Amino acid sequence: CGNEYGYALDGTRVYTRYFFLSERMLHFNTESINKRLKTLYEKTANGTADYKTWSDIAANLMKIGQADSGIKILRPLLKEHPTEYNLIANIGTCYELTGQLDSALKYISKGYELNPKSHMGSEWIHVKILEAKIQEKKRPGWMKTNEVVKLTDLLKNSQNDPRHKPQRKVNDDFFYQIRTRVQFTPAPNRTISNLLITLGDYNKEVGTYENALLAYIYAMQFEESDYLDRKIKTKIKSLNALRESQSKIKELPEMFVKMMKRSELDPEILLLGIDNYAEQLDSIHLDEIAKSDTLVLMKHKADSLASAFSEEVEIQNGRLAKEENKKYIYLIVGLLVGLIIAVIIWKIKK
Repeated sequence: CGNEYGYALDGTRVYTRYFFLSERMLHFNTESINKRLKTLYEKTANGTADYKTWSDIAANLMKIGQADSGIKILRPLLKEHPTEYNLIANIGTCYELTGQLDSALKYISKGYELNPKSHMGSEWIHVKILEAKIQEKKRPGWMKTNEVVKLTDLLKNSQNDPRHKPQRKVNDDFFYQIRTRVQFTPAPNRTISNLLITLGDYNKEVGTYENALLAYIYAMQFEESDYLDRKIKTKIKSLNALRESQSKIKELPEMFVKMMKRSELDPEILLLGIDNYAEQLDSIHLDEIAKSDTLVLMKHKADSLASAFSEEVEIQNGRLAKEENKKYIYLIVGLLVGLIIAVIIWKIKK
């Protein structure tokens, strides 16, 4: 539980918690969930169960892929307890997992109004996610070009704050929502990737280099589009180039390096964008490289055609030579046969 200072891109040292996803966070422990369900069902059998017991059963069922059963349990309970937050939040999540997004938005929004401090006050992001998923359903591809949570809205309350309290709040909210979703939504997942790209952009602007880099790296793991994968790599190159140009940033915090190692994140990501010569080639000499590549390609094509033509000529010449040889063989054989017949006839006459 150590605390470290990361670096903003202006060189300021800022206290930060690092975003990470461990292997344990990515999957539910189904063995543990089934044991919990067994205990809960025993309560229903011996008559000690109440609506809270049944709500817990529904919550555990949705974790093992039985959200439809969770809805059947929760509907009658909500009629009796219409303002019970856990029932509302659970049925909203069940609706989301079964693809009933309008109902999910209705209940998650209602739950947020009843208890805005739930989930560390991060459920506003859940509302944004459902609104975005509805847009995506109406217009497939919407999330590829639009942010689930708008960066401009995040930056309004986060700039020019020396204590970085708004940054911590935004990061904590994103961390919590992403970590609680990844178990339900394994990679690749466009929603998670979208959130992580925004988290990276946010930390690049007003947070720390370390969290910006981590968010981009994880976004690549959840993204399935080649276009967005290249876009994320470009963001990492830009981020690293900015860090390299900032003389005040001299080190990577030790805890950050250890965490990357434990999380088995590719250390080569740290080098993207640092090679200034490569950057120069990419930006300044792109036209010359393209022309050169085109000429080389054309030459290769011409060489290939000439080679193919030469091979075809050789094949045809070989065929002609074989035909000529056959003619000579036939002529010699014919002469020999004629000579033998003539000798036989001469002997008979004699």
